[in-house]
Amino acid sequence: MFAPKPRMLLALLAVRGGAWVPAGVLIDELWGGAPAPTAAKTLQGNILRLRRILGSTGVLSRRGAYALNGDLVEVDANEFETGFSALEVALNEWPSDRVVAEAQRLENLWRGEPFDDVDDADVLAQTRHRLLELRHRLVELRISAQIVLGQAARVLGELESLVSNDPLREDYWALLIRALHQAQRRGDALAAYGRARRVLATELGIEPGPTLRALEAEVLRGEDSSPTRAAPTATVAHRFAAKTSVADPFVGRDREMSTAAEMLRACGLGHRRTLLVQGSAGIGKTRLINEIAEMAGSAGHRVVVGRNDSSLRRTYGAV
Repeated sequence: MFAPKPRMLLALLAVRGGAWVPAGVLIDELWGGAPAPTAAKTLQGNILRLRRILGSTGVLSRRGAYALNGDLVEVDANEFETGFSALEVALNEWPSDRVVAEAQRLENLWRGEPFDDVDDADVLAQTRHRLLELRHRLVELRISAQIVLGQAARVLGELESLVSNDPLREDYWALLIRALHQAQRRGDALAAYGRARRVLATELGIEPGPTLRALEAEVLRGEDSSPTRAAPTATVAHRFAAKTSVADPFVGRDREMSTAAEMLRACGLGHRRTLLVQGSAGIGKTRLINEIAEMAGSAGHRVVVGRNDSSLRRTYGAV
């Protein structure tokens, strides 16, 4: 449809999501920082070519800058990123079948690799890397939800292909081991762990990370290693909410609560996480733990509380 330069120009405008891009920036990106004396005139000619295809208002101009008209031109990459962000926000609220359906819808937006038919530019390379990483994460979310739904056997072939194409990505190995274990193939699950360990040792000289090691131990013990996603419940959350009130707001712990939220999100995908809260007496450790427990309960996690037992030689605080 387009010659190389107009096609690259379209890509450079598309990755900006409708934002205005100065002509000088486009010229530098189109000609790699070494534009010809006629570059400005050539850019204007390429803008006209795009308008012939997209419509006269498909590419807007304003004071020496250009932008795609978002009302007329739809960009799948932008829809994908927006949809993925919304899915992550709703992850702990949606049932697994809805997560799978939305993930599949977003995956269907892909048609080949991003910008594989245009010359490289820094902004395109960065966008390509970001989009590919988001697609990896989306596939992990979708397969994890399918395992929760008891569809382990259905995803085994896909997982074998994923670990073959990207053998250094431990999250894919973890999903493969979980799926094999759920499919009652413990021997194959342990063999998959051995394969992952050999690949990491050969390619990087490292041992598997804590998630893979914990999975191996679970398979050896015969435990169910499948991640779980429960519907949010109010019982636990209300128990902890009763200890606080609007008159006693919880402030000043945004960083700690953000860290806890990230860990809970990882737990929702089947990963194990440990959070240690320590500090001197009276600084609010118990209050912080109660707030984290309330957040965990609201997200559907089971919350168990243990407190110091005077019969123990070694003490421990609220957990």
